[in-house]
Amino acid sequence: MEEYELRFRLDKDEIKRIEKKLNRLGFKKGRGYEMSDLIFEDRSWRPENGLEGYYVVRLRLRRGLIPLLELKERRDESHWMETSLKIKDPNAVLRVLLKGFAPSKIISKIRNEFTKKDIYVTLDAVKHLGDFIEIEGTEKAVATVVENLGLAGKERQRDYGYMMFQRMKSGEVSFTPEDMGREVAGFYT
Repeated sequence: MEEYELRFRLDKDEIKRIEKKLNRLGFKKGRGYEMSDLIFEDRSWRPENGLEGYYVVRLRLRRGLIPLLELKERRDESHWMETSLKIKDPNAVLRVLLKGFAPSKIISKIRNEFTKKDIYVTLDAVKHLGDFIEIEGTEKAVATVVENLGLAGKERQRDYGYMMFQRMKSGEVSFTPEDMGREVAGFYT
């Protein structure tokens, strides 16, 4: 499924205001949950290669939900093609991924979901990065929601993977295969 998504950084005081606006706009609040994305890259990819043809494989861990194995193919800054499979044994999938791909990063967050028709909005508290709103849907629908929430003047943010890469590049955070194993164990033991 191809998705169009925009994300904006939020201040703590903006979160409640945004939640109220989403409610007034008819969005249905879904569940909130803890999740971690274990990100793997092609072993031959290097940042200096650019982003044409870039993809990641991620193991998506969600507290109380079935884990997913996902392929995310970058189309451009705001478009990704995403393929998802439900999996039964995240430990076995992790072992396979560690053999075939370069472990890259862990993106952990507390996510609160809101939906309205084909629009999906999340409020994310992302470890090491901060608080964000993500809006997914068609470009036209996303633009309307951005305008209705009063976010049109805010600076758009790159994807969490890119932001985490910048933190890793500066030496602020790092991740090991052992960290990934502990993350899986923390969700599914």
